[in-house]
Amino acid sequence: MATNTNKNNSRIALITSGIKGIGFEVAHQLANKGIEVLIGSRDEIKGELAAQKLASENLPVTYIQIDVTNQATIDLAVTEVANAYGRLDILINNSGIYLNEPRPNELSLDMIRQNFEVNFFGAFAITNAFLPLLRQSSSACIVNISSSLGSFQFHEKSKDHHFHCAYSASKASLNMLTLQLARDLHETKIKVNACTSDLPTMTLSNNHGHSIENAAKSIVFLATLSDDGPTARSEELGLKAVQQLQETNKDARDKVHFHQLDITNVESIRRLADHIKKNHGGLDILINNAGMAFKVNDITPFGDQAEITAQTNFFGTINVCNALFPLLRDHARVVNVSSRAGMLESVKNNEIRHNLISPNATIETVSDILSDFIKNAKQNSHQDNGYPNSAYGMSKVALTAATLIQQRFFDEKSTKDIIVNACCPGYINTDMTANKGPGTVEQGADTPVYLATLEPNAKSPRGEFVAERKILKWKC
Repeated sequence: MATNTNKNNSRIALITSGIKGIGFEVAHQLANKGIEVLIGSRDEIKGELAAQKLASENLPVTYIQIDVTNQATIDLAVTEVANAYGRLDILINNSGIYLNEPRPNELSLDMIRQNFEVNFFGAFAITNAFLPLLRQSSSACIVNISSSLGSFQFHEKSKDHHFHCAYSASKASLNMLTLQLARDLHETKIKVNACTSDLPTMTLSNNHGHSIENAAKSIVFLATLSDDGPTARSEELGLKAVQQLQETNKDARDKVHFHQLDITNVESIRRLADHIKKNHGGLDILINNAGMAFKVNDITPFGDQAEITAQTNFFGTINVCNALFPLLRDHARVVNVSSRAGMLESVKNNEIRHNLISPNATIETVSDILSDFIKNAKQNSHQDNGYPNSAYGMSKVALTAATLIQQRFFDEKSTKDIIVNACCPGYINTDMTANKGPGTVEQGADTPVYLATLEPNAKSPRGEFVAERKILKWKC
């Protein structure tokens, strides 16, 4: 491994099996963010070639020899990273194998051990070995690359007649490790998450699936979470929230429950939809409250901020709507939590404004406009083309525009009296505002609750932008 030349200024990331496929693309995307990347591989020749390929693009990438099934190479890699950097900021456990498996009753113990040796024990060994260096980071992230095949619900619902017993069991174990480790490290500055790459086009999936570039984005998103980002998609925080509600409100004891949800993960959304359908038969109120915003002094390139923010605030929310709207019952109410930061007037391009509010506008129209904003943001030409200089603001412009379209759809296609509104809760004292907002959480919740409980056949507000229970003029 080359001697470090930027010991204090760059974040340091290690990716196991980073010489090709997703690992290589994750290395490429992280390095483009200015993060110094260590590509781990047991094959020195292939590792050096992969690192040289990225380094030829003037990217800060170095090869480090590591075999996740060989503790001696792991210990040596830890020593090299410790001597060169003194810490590790990002660990991505990407090593994995997938073997063609027979039926479970024909499965050999040796094949099961092969899967677990790499997919679970390897990740476990790497994580434990590098934990002391991760603890030296001011903000560290561990990302375990798992699979939807590690989900019990996936297999219960799947019509796939192939058998993946050993592989699925190893990934289910990795998921459990992620949750347990996140709980163990909850009081530290280390965030632990797992994600599925959802079958990108690569060797592991027999080259069937979506692009490697898109698969890598979720991994990079989790690897570069802000300090207040989630860990294990906040199961710990979710359970604590439920406990707090149940302890402070006796009526909540039988009515408030937790279900894990990551709105940037379609598999997580699908599991929630399946749970609601199976256990409740439908949905009466949907409040899309998930959102994120970069801090003002965040050094993440603006183009990346635009993409990451849109992934949660708009695209994730739309994916939730697509999954849950079929479950909405008569008189259902949908509330999209937006913001005054996303007023239409912040878009200076008349054509874009017109397209957002056109009677013919669709969700695809808004998605294309937001994608164009991201593209321009990466080229630093967004303001020249009439977009606002706010990733958060533009994501909320798109969300409010989508709200109007959703209401129009229900008015035209449904007789179920479904009402969709967007609202601004106000500048509230929460993590989102770094606890600088003057409003209380009770004040912030008032308008969403008001909209969520509109009486049957209410004429107004419908497809509006609301704040303090009043309809605001969002269009300009």
